[in-house]
Amino acid sequence: MNQQHSRTIVSVLVGLCSLLPTTKILAQDVTGQLNEITTQFNLLLEQEISDLNSELAGVNIALFDVNTLYKDVFPNEFTNFTSGCIQGPPLSPFIAPTSICDNPDEFVYIDNTHPTSAAAGRIADVALEALDMGVVDSVNEIFIFGDSLSDRNNLFSFSGGMIPPTIAPFGPLAGSPLYSSGAFTNNLLWWENLISDLGVSNPVAYYQNLPTDPTGGINFALSGSTTGQDNAGNTMNPPFPVDLPGVTDQINTFAGLFGPGEQANPDALYVIWAGANNFLGAFAPMTPDNPFAPFNDFTTNAQQPVDDIAAAIAILHGLGARNFLIGNLFEIGDIPLAEEFEVISAASTPEPSTATPLAILLGLGLFARIQQRQH
Repeated sequence: MNQQHSRTIVSVLVGLCSLLPTTKILAQDVTGQLNEITTQFNLLLEQEISDLNSELAGVNIALFDVNTLYKDVFPNEFTNFTSGCIQGPPLSPFIAPTSICDNPDEFVYIDNTHPTSAAAGRIADVALEALDMGVVDSVNEIFIFGDSLSDRNNLFSFSGGMIPPTIAPFGPLAGSPLYSSGAFTNNLLWWENLISDLGVSNPVAYYQNLPTDPTGGINFALSGSTTGQDNAGNTMNPPFPVDLPGVTDQINTFAGLFGPGEQANPDALYVIWAGANNFLGAFAPMTPDNPFAPFNDFTTNAQQPVDDIAAAIAILHGLGARNFLIGNLFEIGDIPLAEEFEVISAASTPEPSTATPLAILLGLGLFARIQQRQH
């Protein structure tokens, strides 16, 4: 972008930085509802994986138990396991943070949802322990499907390098270091620790690189993804201007890379960790005229995302995949974001803003990406 474009963008963003994301009024006890749904989901997922291990030929599906880690281990290992390192406006604290901790390794959450790299390292430990030693010894590449918990450079690419921001965009701490480049964390994601333990190469970010060869390892995980086709990024007001994919779309995209008779690598590890956005989406900001509605994957029905994950495993198995790593969910009602939902649900209905800073950042990032391609 030229200097005039840059000044225009800065002016627009400064004018909008005081606007906060809006939300509909929610039922009371949001945190309790979300935790109940999480419990149902985890039980159903565990049973489904047990069934698939019995039904699918030659398959090895490991479940890594993040829920127990968050509930029973993190409170003893981290000084702060209830609030985020980054504090700021409700729902999107990274837009205009009011405080950023100087000791993130003592926090479970980097913001209101995502784990710090210290917490991610422990998640990697649990994931590694869940894998059969034969898989650990033989795996030679990794394919990842999921949401912001595993996204490195995919949403970053979609948004033209704007989201997640590496420095605070607005507020009293504007310009301060914020996230690691391309990911909602302060350093390594959980799977980046895992691949180091497994000795496999870093997978390419699909939506950044658009590889046509289904080998070598690919990360399809995209922030906001549900287990189906919906994406929370499209619920903003105004919505992200591109129809963002969900995990079902990620799986279908991967399947589309294979020609007739080609098979997926049976020695690769196929990771699926998703589901939180399905349930959080049931409480998401929404406008009646949203062009991407209806969002059928936003649900309080715990069975629906389990069915999606089972279908994804079946598709990958049909392509030749044999080794799977599936994550359950931490108590969604315990994350700081759920508490923000709880507070908002008790307040009077806010007037919808015409735009949110997050949506503007995303939209302008896409504009910047288009401008770079044109010039």
